[in-house]
Amino acid sequence: MLRFPFSVQEDVESWPVDYRIIRPELPWEVAPLTLCIAAACMDHGKAKIIIGSDLKTESAITSSEVQEKLYWLVDDNKQYDWPTLVAGTLSKASELREVYRQYFSQLKKKGVLVTRENISDIVKKPLALQKRKLATHYVRMQLGIDYKDFLLQGKNTLPSEEFEDMTRNIREIDLGCSLILCTFIKGLAYIFKTDKYGRVTFSEHFAAIGSGSVIAESVMHQREHEYDISLGQATYHVYEAMKLGAKAPGVGSQHLISCLFCSRDSGIKLQNLNESGHKYLATRFKRYGPKEFWKMGIRHTCFDEPI
Repeated sequence: MLRFPFSVQEDVESWPVDYRIIRPELPWEVAPLTLCIAAACMDHGKAKIIIGSDLKTESAITSSEVQEKLYWLVDDNKQYDWPTLVAGTLSKASELREVYRQYFSQLKKKGVLVTRENISDIVKKPLALQKRKLATHYVRMQLGIDYKDFLLQGKNTLPSEEFEDMTRNIREIDLGCSLILCTFIKGLAYIFKTDKYGRVTFSEHFAAIGSGSVIAESVMHQREHEYDISLGQATYHVYEAMKLGAKAPGVGSQHLISCLFCSRDSGIKLQNLNESGHKYLATRFKRYGPKEFWKMGIRHTCFDEPI
């Protein structure tokens, strides 16, 4: 039994952290209220990616299902024109997209090609640039000086407590959005997931972001989804994950599903699932998805003797 070193009447904030009763943050309390999924698959030997996203957008007092979550990073360069799903504050996502656009333009001018060896670094760099941009804005608003000057002179010119508070606040600044970036290199599908803290994960098989991601990922794992699964199975897996993920707070009931593939001549192409496709998948979901039942008996012999 856990024994507290203080009287329970004392202020909990005075307890050492090890003795506090802390409830873990729930997924929908830390993740943006949406659901986006990307899943790799194969279609007759050709790599493709199935993507899905809900349409829900919310304000403080109302919501609607009109917001698409798919963006393209660069419009005029097929090598860097990556389809990107976003979750979080759309204005923050737009700012991050612009940072990616500028960084990719620099790579294009330098003649840098995206390869299997450097793609991870290429994905990570703009996240660090955006973090520094947000830190610079914060310091300017608080102190009226550049972030560079704060790093060089802040510790010597500011009271120690104020400097520590500023440093802590800068560390806690997040990007305000999560992304799923999709692309193809030499016939292989690449899916990267970023979170609001700037962490990057390469997802060989599938990725999900948003408040419905926990449910969606559970569905994809339950279906044992892998990158070499067929196009039909992958499309159904994403459809099922979107349907069940809609049970999470903040996820809309309407969703879009599309297929991404690489064209050698014109870059990445997109095909949207049409009304006929949605109807067909709805019939498959009715047959293969979870079903309600009202009554089920079980024999007492299924349980051991009482202890």
